Amino acid sequence: MAEDVRREFVVSAVLDAVAPSHARDHLRAQLSSDPSGAMGAFLDDQTTTVLQATLVGDAVTCANVVSFDTSSTAQVVLTKLRPGSLRPSDIPHAVSVSSMAHSPVSALYHQLRQVYGPMLGEDAHGASPVDAKLRGLVADLEAGCRNVMRLTGGVPGDHHAGRTHGHDPADSPLEAITSPLDEFSLWSECAYSKDVSERTRTAANEVYRAFEPVKTRFENLDELSDEDVLELVDEVGDALDAAWRVPSGNNSASGSPGGQFPRRRAEHLMRIVGQSLVGHVQARLREVSLWSDGFKSIEGTLRFGHRCLAKWERTAADLTELNWREGTGGCQHWTGQAFRDPELSKARERLDEVFRMREAQAELAELLSPEEVKSLALSDVFGPFAHLDPLRVSEYTAPLWEAARGDYDRRMAPIEERMSQKLREHFGGSLLPSLQASMRSRGDDSADAMAQPHQVLREVARYAELLRRPAVAQSLSVERNALADALERFLGYVKSECDSRARSGDGPGGAGRNTTEKVEAVVWATQARERVAVARETCAALVITTRDTGGNRVQDAEQDAAGRRGSDSAKEAKHLLREIDSLRKMLFKDWQEGIVDRLGEFKLDLGSKLMDLDSSSTGQVKLHYNSELVSLLREVRQLSALGFTIRRDIAAEAETARKFYRHGMVLRQVANFYNNIASEMISCQKPMMLDDAVKFEEVLTNPRDGLGKVITWNNPTALEKYIGKLQTVAGVLTDKNRRLRKWHGTLGEKVCALFAMDLVRQKEAWKRAVKELRSIFANLEIEFRKDLQSAWRVHWDHQLYKALEYQYHRGLETLNEMLPQVNVSLVFKQRKLQFEPPLEEIRTAHYKQVKDFLNLPLVFKGVSDASEKAGFFRGMMDSAVGAAGCAKVYDRTEALFVKLADEQKKYEHWVALGTVDLDTFVDERFSESKEFEEGFRLVKSANKQADRIPLEIKVDCYTVSCLPLKSAVEKQIKELQDTLSNCLQRKVVRSKQTIEEFIRSGKELLDTKAQTIEEIGNMRNDAKNLSAEFQGKMTQLRWQVADLSKLLKQSGGSGAQAAAQIDFSSLESEWENLSTKLEQLEAHLEIQKDNLKVQIVHRISDFGSKAEAFRERWFEFKPRGIPQGESTLIMNKLEDDYRSLEELKEEDIGTGAGLFKVEKLGEEYFSFFVDCKEPKACSIILRGASRDVLNEVERNLHDAMGVARNVVHDPRLLPGGGAVEMAVSRAISEEALKIEGVEQWPFKAIGQALEVIPRTLAQNCGANVIRTLTKLRAKHAEWTTESSGGKACTFGIDGDKGTIVDMKELGVWEAYAVKVQSIKTAVESAAMLLRIDDIVSGLSQKGGPGAGAGTGTGVAPSQDDEEDPPEKLGE
Repeated sequence: MAEDVRREFVVSAVLDAVAPSHARDHLRAQLSSDPSGAMGAFLDDQTTTVLQATLVGDAVTCANVVSFDTSSTAQVVLTKLRPGSLRPSDIPHAVSVSSMAHSPVSALYHQLRQVYGPMLGEDAHGASPVDAKLRGLVADLEAGCRNVMRLTGGVPGDHHAGRTHGHDPADSPLEAITSPLDEFSLWSECAYSKDVSERTRTAANEVYRAFEPVKTRFENLDELSDEDVLELVDEVGDALDAAWRVPSGNNSASGSPGGQFPRRRAEHLMRIVGQSLVGHVQARLREVSLWSDGFKSIEGTLRFGHRCLAKWERTAADLTELNWREGTGGCQHWTGQAFRDPELSKARERLDEVFRMREAQAELAELLSPEEVKSLALSDVFGPFAHLDPLRVSEYTAPLWEAARGDYDRRMAPIEERMSQKLREHFGGSLLPSLQASMRSRGDDSADAMAQPHQVLREVARYAELLRRPAVAQSLSVERNALADALERFLGYVKSECDSRARSGDGPGGAGRNTTEKVEAVVWATQARERVAVARETCAALVITTRDTGGNRVQDAEQDAAGRRGSDSAKEAKHLLREIDSLRKMLFKDWQEGIVDRLGEFKLDLGSKLMDLDSSSTGQVKLHYNSELVSLLREVRQLSALGFTIRRDIAAEAETARKFYRHGMVLRQVANFYNNIASEMISCQKPMMLDDAVKFEEVLTNPRDGLGKVITWNNPTALEKYIGKLQTVAGVLTDKNRRLRKWHGTLGEKVCALFAMDLVRQKEAWKRAVKELRSIFANLEIEFRKDLQSAWRVHWDHQLYKALEYQYHRGLETLNEMLPQVNVSLVFKQRKLQFEPPLEEIRTAHYKQVKDFLNLPLVFKGVSDASEKAGFFRGMMDSAVGAAGCAKVYDRTEALFVKLADEQKKYEHWVALGTVDLDTFVDERFSESKEFEEGFRLVKSANKQADRIPLEIKVDCYTVSCLPLKSAVEKQIKELQDTLSNCLQRKVVRSKQTIEEFIRSGKELLDTKAQTIEEIGNMRNDAKNLSAEFQGKMTQLRWQVADLSKLLKQSGGSGAQAAAQIDFSSLESEWENLSTKLEQLEAHLEIQKDNLKVQIVHRISDFGSKAEAFRERWFEFKPRGIPQGESTLIMNKLEDDYRSLEELKEEDIGTGAGLFKVEKLGEEYFSFFVDCKEPKACSIILRGASRDVLNEVERNLHDAMGVARNVVHDPRLLPGGGAVEMAVSRAISEEALKIEGVEQWPFKAIGQALEVIPRTLAQNCGANVIRTLTKLRAKHAEWTTESSGGKACTFGIDGDKGTIVDMKELGVWEAYAVKVQSIKTAVESAAMLLRIDDIVSGLSQKGGPGAGAGTGTGVAPSQDDEEDPPEKLGE
């Protein structure tokens, strides 16, 4: 029989929902037998739509009616979604399965909350599968179920009907409280519920008010910052403490002794708060890549998670171990062990483990180089943890974590050797020396800047994860032993100091009066505890961690010496922590006893007066708020922050001190101000504050309320009003005194500034400063009458007198030097040296300034009415110092102008050149080269001396600018130099011209060719005179010109430029030529005589030869019929023959040419034969503006004729403009794509080479090469022969415009033969270059090796080489 898949599905669904694993086989058999027939009815009955299976004990019962059995362990209900029998095709989509394990209400509530509520709600885009009304109904149903769950747990029973009335929320079940918000909502509902008693509602309201501050923050927990979450932990602890101390409003059935918030609810709330915090930390860790991100980026998150969980763990422990114990106050007390949440502790320990592993990797990354990190695959060591959530801590995930940890250890093994070396260097070179130095410096005040031992130990603890590894520990055994030594010494230091403090606390006077020292000792103990905790952590790092092959940690593994010492030190540190805790408690106890003993001395009597006025002559006010109350308040706050619980009486007095702290501080400030008011006020300002001081004293010495009663500390309302009134009057007086003192200080600063302000040079600044002083007093008249300011103003007039007198007498001593600087100039004007402005104007202005300064005390006015009158400041003039100073001023002024006149005379000789005419002066005094040389030397010396003239001269308050003088002197020297150069140049030019004229006339004479004997004689006489002048006057003049020219070149400036422009080279050569000709004159004359004789003889002979030749030709060619003898007859005959030639007829010449003409082209005549019959040849005349243009035209014609020839031989044309090259390139590139491997590269190379033609065209016409080629490629790529009727693409580049056009339409064609030949030549050249391995030069190297015969490898020497003589070739 075939298996019924329907029944198998139902049985499997029921077993999966209710059957425990050990009873599945037994229950399967029971369900398969279907003793009640309910399963069969569900499968086959048309009207049965429900099947309920209930597990009671080890039996499952099935029914077709739904009911809840309170004795059942679990139930499941299967429902058919449509009527009729169940078909195999209905499985599983037509069957609904619902299970319940607690109660129907609980199952419905959790389904609505976890499944249907979110499913039917709005998604992230605001959309929902149902309307808002249905969502509201679902929400109302969920709220109702939640309310029932909170109050009753959802379990129906006999007491269910009347349970809500008078129900105490403290007894509500905890099943529905799955989050802190559920607990807060429970108390919120009970606080406003009418179903509970008034006392219970009041107590519930107090509990809710305790939780209300943290409710909103829990609702937005995911949006809080890390610091806000840590602050929330403190707030939750405070809220729990406040709720715990709320007295019960009813006799609870839970057995709570009297608290509304019982222990079971507190434990549950602390547990679910821990779960919420763990969930929040999990969410924060999901925001980062825990195993792949850098340690710096996740360090903050890990530290926050650890701090958050540890802080809540510590808060819960403190509440249940300290705050809620008996003797700490409150209506209920915590008994037994303190609260501990194992799951929270495991999560915190897991976070700590993750942090240590990540920190170890980060430390390794810093110790190793980047190459070592990469080669050792340091970033891959966390691969085993990639898919594990570290905060999922349970007995089921622990094996997975331990396995991953074992894999991590195996991956770390290859890194350990290199890591050990780095750690050894780091420990030996840095950490251990720092630790030893810090240990030696303990107690040394000069070593304040040195790191403390616990700081170094904290740095060592960063490597704890690495130090625990067996291989690393073995490699660092020496360093670990040294570290163990330091730890033992450190713990010994801390223990001895702890013992010392313990002995001092146990001695006499241990509970003495100085309680602040006790608090400081408690603080020290707390800090010592933190240091020992760091040392204990470092001790634990010395203990080697050993794991088995499965990755599990081996407990009590064998340790080396350092490990054993670390273990022992860790135990010692643990014991020391207990001692420090005992010391803290002892010190705290001593502090409390000391406070209790002295509490009566400074306890605030609330019924006493606020203060007393001393009736003695001092009139001091004594406040009844002791300053030790402030110290008590500070110490209580400090100790409370350290976790100590303060005694009730001390806490109550501290609370009283806190309550009246603000009032006491205000009254103390006011009393101190009153007691010191005399010293607080400036004497000259007291009249200005007298009225306010009287009002302040009246209020201070009469502390009474509106009814006239004396105000005490017990009357806070009247006290507040009194303090307000007292603050008002004291504030007015204080404010006025503060402002007046501030103005007094401001005035003092301004007057002090006048002492440093020069009265001569800064006269205007003095005026502004005094004006500011007057404006300050004038502005204060709005608040303080002028008559009240009299004493204050007079005080500052005296101060002004001191400042003015100091500066006035100082000015008399240095008046001429300190007067404002005056700029004058020494100028050369109107052919003389003078001051500008003139000296008399300078004198007049100077004496006016002196007189103004001397009369200054007579016109100076201060700030008081007394100083407005004349003569207030006259005393400084009439004094002996003032009178003597005035006399000195006049004497020094006269001496000043004498100095100025002397300075003018000192430089008058410098401008002497400006008083003469330089051209006349030079022409008269300079003629010889020595004179010119001496003149140039004097100019050069004067230039150097002129540089020494200063740019300015300081004469007391006058700055004499010598720049105009210096410019005038330099100008005169330059003019003298230019005049010398010009004169010298003129002399050189004139002398040169004289010599050139002499040479020219001499050359004319010597170059003359004598035709007769008389001319030769005259020439000899003239040459003698010329030679005498040449050797005498002209030679002397020549040497003088040479000296003057050399001097002109050396003169520099325009002279050197002029000398460079005078050309003496031709003069020298012509002079030498003339000298040579004079020396060769006689020989030249003899030659001329001989030549004359030869010419005469030759002319005679030549004439005879010509006559004889003419005679012979005449007889040979003379015309026939020429008569002989008479010459007249012969001439007539010749004329007749010439006339016969002019009568030439047409038939006498050819007739093939149509036209003969002669034209002049340029400078030549050309004959033209045109319109010929059957011509066989033609001539082409080319013309050009130059020979280069003509050659270019000839070349172009030759190329055109060659193209025409090619077309005639092969009449085929191709489109130009690069169209053919681009089409062939595209075809070859497409063919290359069909070939694989390196064989396609030649195709691509040829295709790219063909694009050179269109690229060159684009470059030559100035187009954008890349854009134009891209457009041309696109045009050829989109062209298809099918769409164009089988025609090829003829688009190319217009060489003029650079545009893409159709060459066929443009009419640009190229010969087919030329195109084929060019491509063939290019391919053959490329193939030849690829075949040739090297290139051998065919040129010989002249004179190189092998140039001679016998080498067999050289080239035969040329004829030019052979012409060189052997000795030159060998040089």
